[in-house]
Amino acid sequence: MRALFTDFYQRGRGFTTEDLICVINRITKSSYEAFFSRYVSGTDVPPYETIFEYAGYRVERTTQKIANAGANVNERGQVTGLPPGYDLEASRLQPGDIILSIDGQILDGQPGGTVFRLLGAKAGQNASLRIRRAGTDRDLEIPVGSVEIVSYRIVDSASPTAEQLKIREAWLKR
Repeated sequence: MRALFTDFYQRGRGFTTEDLICVINRITKSSYEAFFSRYVSGTDVPPYETIFEYAGYRVERTTQKIANAGANVNERGQVTGLPPGYDLEASRLQPGDIILSIDGQILDGQPGGTVFRLLGAKAGQNASLRIRRAGTDRDLEIPVGSVEIVSYRIVDSASPTAEQLKIREAWLKR
């Protein structure tokens, strides 16, 4: 930060990403172009396990599959939108639709989340829906897929080394 301040701010101008990379390269005496290309500008996921291991942490990864009806649906069965990349014209469900029943199971009066439970049981199959769109009830047959949600949690390693604890302390220092 000090180098950016003296090299750019004090000279009356801001800095670009390329300027930032040049300063990092100069200070570390290493090339960070590939790092920025992959992890900052690109879409590669950084190697979190390796990075956190330096400070004596482990990364726990958990996955959960949830039903996907091709639309974003709230716990009461109302379609709130379409996921990015879905075509409104081609989608069977549309924003504002209200799912009244799934395979004959009426949702009105059911606890919140019943729609997810019923759709979850149909993952990989078709489901028969009764919906209300613009005041008119209609029946739809839709395929129910699934999406995988990935979560990460950082936990202490069982026995971090003195060097790892030193790095951890430096990371967490304010």
